Amino acid sequence: MIVAETAVELNNNEAAISALNKVRAHNSVKFTAKYDDYVLLDFEKGGLLGNESGNIADALKKEIFLEKFCSIIVLHTYQDVLRTKNLISVPIKGTGTTKIPQRFLYPASEEASNSNFPGLVDQFVVLPVYK
Repeated sequence: MIVAETAVELNNNEAAISALNKVRAHNSVKFTAKYDDYVLLDFEKGGLLGNESGNIADALKKEIFLEKFCSIIVLHTYQDVLRTKNLISVPIKGTGTTKIPQRFLYPASEEASNSNFPGLVDQFVVLPVYK
């Protein structure tokens, strides 16, 4: 997925689609599923995954992040949601806000036992790296 995302950033949509299809092929074997390879036309305006603006790179990026999110449920996908400002519209549950939490909460044991404890910071304060 890193290869696919990087290829899009380098304006090499064909390489991005190829890398995305490799992941999809692997997942189809892993989950005993069938799929058809994506082609460039799928991401154009009016295509299967195209957007209204007709921007192929934007449509391709969104599909790459969706595939990554569904393929690997780990901290990396959470970081993707933060750095892309929730491009794939992950629902925010149980917080009563429309903001995505920016950090994990420290447990009380951390405050009590770690002399380097940075202090309490609200979980919704945006980290400098995502500004």
